[in-house]
Amino acid sequence: METSLLLIRHAETTWNREGRMQGNQDSPLSELGSKQAEALGRRLRSLQFDAVYSSDAQRCVRTARIALDDPNAPLRLRPQLRERHLGDWEGRLWREIAAESPDEARRYKQSGEFRPPNGESFLELQERVRATLVEVSAAHPGGKVVLFSSGGTIRAAVFAALNLPPVSWAALATWNTGITRLDVRDRHWRLVRYNDAAHLTGTGDSRAMF
Repeated sequence: METSLLLIRHAETTWNREGRMQGNQDSPLSELGSKQAEALGRRLRSLQFDAVYSSDAQRCVRTARIALDDPNAPLRLRPQLRERHLGDWEGRLWREIAAESPDEARRYKQSGEFRPPNGESFLELQERVRATLVEVSAAHPGGKVVLFSSGGTIRAAVFAALNLPPVSWAALATWNTGITRLDVRDRHWRLVRYNDAAHLTGTGDSRAMF
C-alpha cells in the first residue's frame, strides 16, 4: 500500500524578501507571498487528500489557511516540521553572515554536522524530520497527505528519505509554495516530484518562468 506525502514550502515572507535567516523565528507573508498562497490554493483545489499537517510556524499556518481558503481548516500542527534552528543567526541578513564569517558560512552549506552558534545541525534536522515522515506515513497508509513546512525541512526530508549524504543539501532549490512529493511503500521511499512551482505563473514571481 503506497502513501503519498506532498511537502509544501510556505509562501514568501518579508524576511525571505530581505534575505534574512528565519529558522525558528517568524515574519509575515509579503504581498507576493499572499498571491503565491492563493495560486497554490487553485492548484490544490483539484486534489483530494486525507489530512493536512503543518509546522506550527505562523508563516506555514498562514500559507495553509490561505491555500485551503478556510481560516478554520483542521491543521495537525507539528513542531517537528519547523525550519532548522539557526541560533544566533536568526533575524540576520545572510550576506552579513557570509561577509563576517566566511568559513562558518561555507561549513553551513557543506557540512551536515556544522551548527550555527546555539543552533541545530543539518543532521539533527534530518533525524527529527525522518521520524515525522515515518509517523505521518504510518498514520495514513495508502493515503495522500499534505504537509506545510519550510525550505530546509523539505530538503532534509528528501535527504532522509533517500539516504543521501548531507554535504550537498544546499544544491537543492526550494521555492516558496513549491510542491515536493515523496511516496513510500513497504518502507521504500521514492522522490516523485521536487519543487514543482508551476502554479506561480502569473503571480509576478519570475522563478515561475522556465
